[in-house]
Amino acid sequence: MPIIQRHYDEIKSEFEKDKGWLLRLHLTNKQYLIKEFLPEYPHDESIGFEAKSFDWYEFSNTSTEREDVFIIRASFLVIGSLIFYDQLKESSRKEITLDITAEILCTYYADSGSILYIREDLTILTGDLKKISSFDTIVLREFNNLTMLKPLSAGIYDKTWSFNEPTNKTHEFISSLDYFYEIENMNRQAKYFIALANTYSHYANDYFPRVEVEPFIHYRLNLTSHDRRYLDYCTSAIQSMYVYWERIALLIYQYYKPKNHKKVNDKNLSFTKLMHEIIKEQQATGIDLGWFEDFLKDYHSKLQMLRRPLVHFRIDSAHHKGSYIPMIHTRWIKNIGNKGELDQIENFSKKLIEEIIDLAKRCHDGYEKSIQLIIDLKSASASI
Repeated sequence: MPIIQRHYDEIKSEFEKDKGWLLRLHLTNKQYLIKEFLPEYPHDESIGFEAKSFDWYEFSNTSTEREDVFIIRASFLVIGSLIFYDQLKESSRKEITLDITAEILCTYYADSGSILYIREDLTILTGDLKKISSFDTIVLREFNNLTMLKPLSAGIYDKTWSFNEPTNKTHEFISSLDYFYEIENMNRQAKYFIALANTYSHYANDYFPRVEVEPFIHYRLNLTSHDRRYLDYCTSAIQSMYVYWERIALLIYQYYKPKNHKKVNDKNLSFTKLMHEIIKEQQATGIDLGWFEDFLKDYHSKLQMLRRPLVHFRIDSAHHKGSYIPMIHTRWIKNIGNKGELDQIENFSKKLIEEIIDLAKRCHDGYEKSIQLIIDLKSASASI
């Protein structure tokens, strides 16, 4: 971790100066903090705060979704005075001791070894916020462990978007850094939902708690809250990945519009339709389309198979109808005495996260391949 003791000392100094101005700023302006730390005091009065001493007892830091951004968590006891005002004049003081845990979002600069943070932009954790923050730490650890899912970055934009020659307002926006951030966000969102699903997968997918023999041998379904969250986040990851590829399609479409306008146009654009038309029309140009052909046949078709029943309820499907939780429940009830069939249902759920991760591995490469495709299409067009 690049965060070291001197960075913690900087945080200490900022909190302690000017009689605890950072705490004063937050404690006296945010009603949820006043109610949390000062419940016995009337909330309709003007109050102030001055710190006298700090007793720091814990520092830690956590990686975030970006490798140069960290969350520093500081815990300390502070003794100070609560100041009451009456018509802008101090009316009384009361000494109090507060046990504070604060989180500060910091950007780390490797060249100088320094950190940058907005002093007013910190979070003082209340009871519920501490629980949320602890859970976020677990999910971020899972997120950062998914190293096979490479992130997009602004550096990739600088390197690959030199072809920006907007011809209209739509083209101008979709060629901009703003739209790159849209694509980058869908990539990050998919990875975050995968991290959430992976977090719950460690405690899910054990559907056989006990066997019952009356009135016949059958297996009661044990679908816990962890199973439900796992399947919910798998669903969200699938949807985010699909939207990611639709964003890629819109980008490519600005630089190449297929001749068959009935199949592909502004109103019915999709990644699958667009790429099929490009492959059909550009086969003779020498452009390398092999990656996209393989991707459409294998990975993108699998993604569509996972997503389609989630959006379009499939009456004709023997196994996957609609969303996962009702589908599993319905299939389980229909096969409640058939252990072999129930094993298949459980295995489907267990392997779902593995399939999703495998599909997500292509997101980063697909972006770079799409940029290269745009460059190749422009070059082929210019040579005609």
